[in-house]
Amino acid sequence: MASVDLGDERLDQRSAMLLSSLGNRPNLSIPSACGGRAEMVAAYRFFDNDNVRFDKLLAPHVQRTLQRLAEHPVALLVNDTTEIELMRPQQPVEGAGQLNDSRQGVLLHVLHAYTPDGTPQGTAAAQYLNRTDGVCDAPKAHKERSRKRKPIEQKESMRWLADLRQAREIAGKLPQTQCIYVADSEADIYELLCEPRKLGESDKEIDWLIRACQNRALACEGESEHRYLREQVLASPPLYEMELLIRARQAKTQVEERARRKKRDSRSARVEVRAATVTLRPPWRQEGKLPQASLQCCAGARVQSACRRRGCGMDPGDHAADPDAGAGAARGGVLLRPLEHRNPVQDVEVGMPHRAAAVRACRSNHPLHGVVSDRGVANAVCLSQCP
Repeated sequence: MASVDLGDERLDQRSAMLLSSLGNRPNLSIPSACGGRAEMVAAYRFFDNDNVRFDKLLAPHVQRTLQRLAEHPVALLVNDTTEIELMRPQQPVEGAGQLNDSRQGVLLHVLHAYTPDGTPQGTAAAQYLNRTDGVCDAPKAHKERSRKRKPIEQKESMRWLADLRQAREIAGKLPQTQCIYVADSEADIYELLCEPRKLGESDKEIDWLIRACQNRALACEGESEHRYLREQVLASPPLYEMELLIRARQAKTQVEERARRKKRDSRSARVEVRAATVTLRPPWRQEGKLPQASLQCCAGARVQSACRRRGCGMDPGDHAADPDAGAGAARGGVLLRPLEHRNPVQDVEVGMPHRAAAVRACRSNHPLHGVVSDRGVANAVCLSQCP
């Protein structure tokens, strides 16, 4: 924190003291970590000071993160949103917004930097969202109609586009490093897919890899029937197969209904990896017509499941003996990435579809093998140069 600039030398010194106290005792509350009443009062005065801003406190860390990234040829810029719950048993927290239910708190959207082997390099950017106006409780159909009529700048999903632009600026500051923006399915936003990859007149581009969520329509001029992304990719010939070991997962609650968080037994699964180059048809927007987006898609479809490591019998959800190839294909996931890829990544670890944590992917078309952590069925992707 030596380079922090809060506009007052006393605030700069206090920030360093607080960082040391809270960092050395992360499991304690602020009063306990400060070690005395005077230090506690000084800490709360520091937090209440208008000159102490989120971006200013984070700036020294971001600067050091970029310095570390400059030493590596490839950097993964991975972003996601997490909930910070601010709840008290007997009284509400003043100023805390609403989360997706009755809980109070804020949303923290961070852009973390990693090397291809998964080593964290620090936080490259961060922003927070405080829903002080609450969450809309209107019916789902009403919210969907309202959302389609809003420009992207007025939606919460703008945070994903803002992070891509931030990653693009970071790529411009690191001319010797290939930066790859990685995001989950919530970032499957058409405005993001057609966002320019260059910053101004610079020749440096940002590459990205996004898990698809929407089965988008393809641009098909002169054809009477529409074609769609998932069917187009899964109709292409398989590049290779790989066998994955899926670890067990325990549900946090007994009434969990979300498929990604339900209880799951250990098992192994075989997936086929396919890829295709497609051009997406732009969706309707009230503010104007969007351009077409050409990109590469990679999909993995489960073709066979073996017996679970423990116990006997087959997992009913695997349908290993199902002769219908379409049934396995329907459970596959799709990854999107830009059409051009200047410098192929030799060896990179990324988050895969269906929350399948890291699987090592290479340029080779030979079968790959790996162990998947307890995040779900994995789909592999081959990061290679577009022919």
